[in-house]
Amino acid sequence: MLSTAFSEISFIMSSKAQSQPQQQRALATRAALVQAARTAFTEDGFSKTSIDTIVTMAGVTKGALFHHFRDKADLFREVWLSLEKEMNEEANRAASHSNRSFGKDNPYAGFITGRRVYFEIAERPDYRRIVMMDGAAVIGEYEWRRVDSAMAFHTIETGLNNLYEHGAIRTPPTKALVIMIQGAVNGAGFAIARGEEGIHRDDLLARIEAALREEAGMQVAADAPIILKVRIDDNRVTISVDTSGEPLHKRGHEPAVKGPP
Repeated sequence: MLSTAFSEISFIMSSKAQSQPQQQRALATRAALVQAARTAFTEDGFSKTSIDTIVTMAGVTKGALFHHFRDKADLFREVWLSLEKEMNEEANRAASHSNRSFGKDNPYAGFITGRRVYFEIAERPDYRRIVMMDGAAVIGEYEWRRVDSAMAFHTIETGLNNLYEHGAIRTPPTKALVIMIQGAVNGAGFAIARGEEGIHRDDLLARIEAALREEAGMQVAADAPIILKVRIDDNRVTISVDTSGEPLHKRGHEPAVKGPP
């Protein structure tokens, strides 16, 4: 009996030891498929990318792909979602860093820096093609907006709450205000991704900050001088926009820049 018990224990431990490498291989296969699909979808778009192309790039079999994903659209959704999460995390991280660096001098810095990161990523080929061009068509308009809005709503709401806590806006952000700003930021991101003529990141960011300052009772003239603040800390560069509307010499700057570039 004792021998049998020890045999059973040894079998269980051996099975667990074998399952760990299997799980690691499965995770590695899934990651390879997602990375290959991300590259292929960026280069050729969803409709022109074949499953054969993806599995060849990933170095796996079709069976492996269908083990992890129902079909090509299911794999696309995984890639799309990973890009959305990546953008959201990068924007939040940059906003937090900027708040720590500039929060006392400019409470708007974090909010604006987070939106800057979004605008920059919107121009990136993988995000532009997969999220902004093909996303809604493949996943469905309703689902695309549901997931995108859920992420963006929380990010915008957190940023506005931070502004309110620092006295940078007059009233606690309502759901309506969050949705309106979220819609404006998303619309600006799509305009940047499309490369619309006359649309520039710095100008959009300055107008967003001007609108927030106006809500707080600190109106900014349309031709107010804009100062880009650059801070380098631990090999990281943080840029924020100062559109306080004060004369440049009162802010310790020579009047060398008269408006957005």
